[in-house]
Amino acid sequence: MNQLLKPWQLLARSIVLYYDELFLWLLLGAITAVASLLILPLPPVLAGVNYVASRTVDSYRIGWEFFTTGVKNYFWRSYQILGSWAAIMGLLLINAYFYYATFDNLLKYFSFFWGY
Repeated sequence: MNQLLKPWQLLARSIVLYYDELFLWLLLGAITAVASLLILPLPPVLAGVNYVASRTVDSYRIGWEFFTTGVKNYFWRSYQILGSWAAIMGLLLINAYFYYATFDNLLKYFSFFWGY
């Protein structure tokens, strides 16, 4: 009789664990949405979410404490990545503007589509 209950216990335990992780992901999504409205704290928040996501993919235990650990560990690194991303995007926009302003009709349209 005990052997027959094990699959049901396993199913019940997996449902509980799924909903525990689902609540954490909903909370992290809400924090990310609020941070994206404030813009400045967004890079560290995304670094913390990425840290939790990498632990999830590697089948490690996840929790709120790992989000705060990810934010603390990757706080300045996330702003460095944001700075490099902003510099690259600035160069690409300057490049597209240069080609758009320099050439005549047909090449202007090609430079516009080059941006996409």
